[in-house]
Amino acid sequence: MSREMTVAEPFKAGVLIDETIRHVQDHLKNPKLPEPARKDFRKKLENLKKLKELKGKRVSSGLTWREVQRVMKVACWGSIAYCCSAKKECPYFFSVCDCLGLDPYHVEKFKEDVVERYLREKVVI
Repeated sequence: MSREMTVAEPFKAGVLIDETIRHVQDHLKNPKLPEPARKDFRKKLENLKKLKELKGKRVSSGLTWREVQRVMKVACWGSIAYCCSAKKECPYFFSVCDCLGLDPYHVEKFKEDVVERYLREKVVI
């Protein structure tokens, strides 16, 4: 890739998953990539390709819960519940949101609200 990938523009343009796939493929072309990292990127690539397929299915007919769980496997920790802030523009978090038809900034706000509610209930006197 000639430039560092940013995800804000691709997300808005609806091409995020393809951009992330190209990003991972570029990493795999690096002959100096250590084998453990190569293995991780191959798995990410496999999951991203499945993500692209599932996005099409979601748009046409919807997803089952099992398929949503498969989509979540692309996120670094296996669920968008554990993802970093959308401000970090992680391509995997944004790709999962793209596939599920979610706005990553709305997901972030939802998580902040839930944590605040929980802390107010459990900690604040």
